[in-house]
Amino acid sequence: MRWIVMVLAATLTVVATAASAKTTASPATDVKIDTITGVDLQNLTFKIIGKDGKETMYNVTALTEIVVNGKSAKIEDLKKGMTAKVTSSDSKNAERIDAQGKGDPIKPATKKRK
Repeated sequence: MRWIVMVLAATLTVVATAASAKTTASPATDVKIDTITGVDLQNLTFKIIGKDGKETMYNVTALTEIVVNGKSAKIEDLKKGMTAKVTSSDSKNAERIDAQGKGDPIKPATKKRK
């Protein structure tokens, strides 16, 4: 009998913990689909601009998942002009970037002639 009471108490504890976990609010996730306007490889940031003309900058962290044209990618693969779907829970750090298109090719730095 004592064993049954202990099992029942443990089961109720697990059920109560699971129920409280479901009611805990998670941070809102923001998803934007806009055009990449710039990528800063040194500071690990990129900017997008929406149809409303508002530009937003995001940080790329070690945890950011980047996908370009359906394939796993790096920040170096993001190009100005690509369409990007950016997922972020704090509007500062990108959690996932799904970019599509070719974008503008990176132009090598050239020296000015005198």
